Amino acid sequence: MEEELTKVFSGKKSKKLERGIAFPCCISVNEVCGHFSPLQEDTKTLKTEDLVKIQLGAHIDGYPAECGHTIVVGGKSKGK
Repeated sequence: MEEELTKVFSGKKSKKLERGIAFPCCISVNEVCGHFSPLQEDTKTLKTEDLVKIQLGAHIDGYPAECGHTIVVGGKSKGK
C-alpha cells in the first residue's frame, strides 16, 4: 500500500503530504465479526460459499479513507 501511495502522490506539491496506512488490510470470514489479519504461518483455507469481507484504509494528508468489499467465495449467493 505504501508503494502504491507513493506512485499516485509523487509530484512536487505532494512530496510534503503525509500518507500511509490508516487501517491494516484485514479480512472477516463467515462468523468472524471482527478483523482477522492472518499471519504467514496461519493455514486457514477459504472454501466455496464462505462469506468474506476485505477491508483496508489509507490516509493522505491527515484524511483517512477506508474501503471494504464483501464477496461469496465461488460467486454463488443464497440471498437477493
